[in-house]
Amino acid sequence: MIGIFILAVVVVAIAAAVGYSLVTEIKTGEIVSMAGRNAPRMDAAVSAVAAAARPLSGGQPVVPAPSPDSSGRAVLPTWVTTEGAAPWGVSYGYCPYAVPDRLDLAASADEAVGGQGERRPIATVPLRAEGTDRPFVVAGARPARGDDDPDAPSVAAFVISPVPGSQKVPDCGSVVWKGGRFRVAGEVPGIVAVLSTERLRDAATGLGAVLRWAAPGGTGDGRSRGEPAPLSTILAEWRSIRPTRTVVRLVGQGPHVLSPDDLDLLPRNAGREGSLNLLSDQEARALLAGPAGGGRVDVGIDLSVAGITVSNALGMTVRGGGRLVAVSSTLRHLLLDGGDAVLGSGADILLDPVLDPGAAARVRGGILALEEAAGNRKTVSAGAGRAAFALQGGTLVVNGADLQVDPAPDWISVENGGRVSALPRYVGGAAVTPSVVAGAGEAAPIRSRVSFGPDGGSVDDGGIEAGVVQIAETCEGPSCAASCPADRRVVSGDCEGSSAGWALRSFGTGGGASAWSCAWSALTPSPPVMQSTARATCARIR
Repeated sequence: MIGIFILAVVVVAIAAAVGYSLVTEIKTGEIVSMAGRNAPRMDAAVSAVAAAARPLSGGQPVVPAPSPDSSGRAVLPTWVTTEGAAPWGVSYGYCPYAVPDRLDLAASADEAVGGQGERRPIATVPLRAEGTDRPFVVAGARPARGDDDPDAPSVAAFVISPVPGSQKVPDCGSVVWKGGRFRVAGEVPGIVAVLSTERLRDAATGLGAVLRWAAPGGTGDGRSRGEPAPLSTILAEWRSIRPTRTVVRLVGQGPHVLSPDDLDLLPRNAGREGSLNLLSDQEARALLAGPAGGGRVDVGIDLSVAGITVSNALGMTVRGGGRLVAVSSTLRHLLLDGGDAVLGSGADILLDPVLDPGAAARVRGGILALEEAAGNRKTVSAGAGRAAFALQGGTLVVNGADLQVDPAPDWISVENGGRVSALPRYVGGAAVTPSVVAGAGEAAPIRSRVSFGPDGGSVDDGGIEAGVVQIAETCEGPSCAASCPADRRVVSGDCEGSSAGWALRSFGTGGGASAWSCAWSALTPSPPVMQSTARATCARIR
């Protein structure tokens, strides 16, 4: 009898152990599942905060202020994201910070309440967002904790989640910088996602581009055509954030005026500079004007202009590492001081002699490439008696473009090792040499030549070796790319589509150095079949 009783006890114990194991396994599986779903949701919340950031005057980015939940705790505003809660239903804690504090502004005092009762003072100003004025944090930078490791990075916001299954959200002050990352170290455990200043700087649309609209006298935030901002305000934001790619559409003829600070387009981000594109938002050209008294735009990044007429007394200088691409635009003077430039189809130079009494385009180093649509002549006007181009080093690539210049003893001055590479264009399979017309004179062929420095003379190098080659690639579909040989880099390019109903969406090197890419967008829901061609002009690597 006793044996039977002992056996029954053993059976019950085993059954209980198995049951406990099953319950534990199921519970563990639920926790793993919730954690797996929570991580991408927190990252999406951080991305939403970055996308909602707005610039102050001067360009400093600021993030939205929190909204209180029913208990007064600081949570993500619903206009920023509707996915501001963990998969088990608890709203995330939201900790916005100023980077840095702007105590000079007339701001409204507020506070951010943490999940465990922490009260952190902040200050806000109203900025335009989603069609109305909303509060953004301008004071309340994250204070350093005593147990932070050295060199804790500055942050714009934390999004804090409780651990899976928990209802308790940690305070913002419980986050500490340890072992190269931020983590929750208070009594209440939790998970933190970080919006760093670097991520805020790189925040962009899904295409990796920031799109803004500029108009003279604009009073909006520049994030829609209906609410444009002045060009100078947008460029101040660009200087502060330096996103991967920025496209600014200029609304109206202008003038769109640059401030003295806007003339500095030199790299400031340790070589991680993005591109800046200034485009007219209408068929007519937009006028780009400089500050009172004029000046020169210093270009050390990738700058593209399209549909732009530059006003008198405003020149362009392209420094080493910089690149300028101009299409359907008029410049007043171009100086290459180690950088590269492409004057594409419809891009001309009408010299303002105040900027350079000797030439419309001066090359001291780098590569200037000229391209033009078949049947048109590119105008480079320096005035009678002046050379259109002065090469004091560097290379001028005439990529099949015919030129129109003013009467002068010579349309180009080549010295100090400067080089002209004249590439033919092809018509019906036949090579056609580009030509230049001075005033009302006859067309003369443009010959390749190279200078050997002061008093060294020059030679026609057309029969020696082509310093520059052109690679063409034809593709089925609305995108195409042409790649240079391994020993050369792309210096310019061209895009050609076979069908109407498509608009050229993007072109260029995409930040690389080996290929020229072209992409088109359909103008109608059912566009015709598209065949695209990309042409890359490639030079030997210096």
